[in-house]
Amino acid sequence: MLPEKHIRLIQTMIIILFLCRPFLVVFAQTGVMVLTDRAEYQTGEKINIKMTNHQGKIIFSHIGGETAVFCIQHIEKKNTGGKWKRLFAQCQTPHCIYDIDAPREIKSGKTESMMWSPLIFVNGTSRTMQPVPGVYRLLIRYEDNQKSEWKSVYTNQFIIH
Repeated sequence: MLPEKHIRLIQTMIIILFLCRPFLVVFAQTGVMVLTDRAEYQTGEKINIKMTNHQGKIIFSHIGGETAVFCIQHIEKKNTGGKWKRLFAQCQTPHCIYDIDAPREIKSGKTESMMWSPLIFVNGTSRTMQPVPGVYRLLIRYEDNQKSEWKSVYTNQFIIH
């Protein structure tokens, strides 16, 4: 029989592999890696998000800029049936109009990061709410090196308690 601490370690490793599985598939396809600093957070806690460029060429993203939240295309929450529901990370037009800075250059092998204060903009309006407890992921946008096409990559899944 394994000691209790070994059993807990094995359980933790299984959870980490389960949470990172979608990220591993996306990373293999795009060469852009986006991770949160932890797998679990308390409601209202800020989340550190890092984007690393492994494409071998420059990409562009808002993630390191003054208006970093605009790198988040949308928030997704896993429902009880295992399907993902899309939620808004920003107020949408016509409810709000923004002055957004230009995307920043991220060279190959470099990382940019942001601190995200999780807020959901209800139906894309200016009304906000804290995320309810559950499993989440973010879809993060970046531009290719020709600045001709916006692409997206998912973060790892994370839990908000």
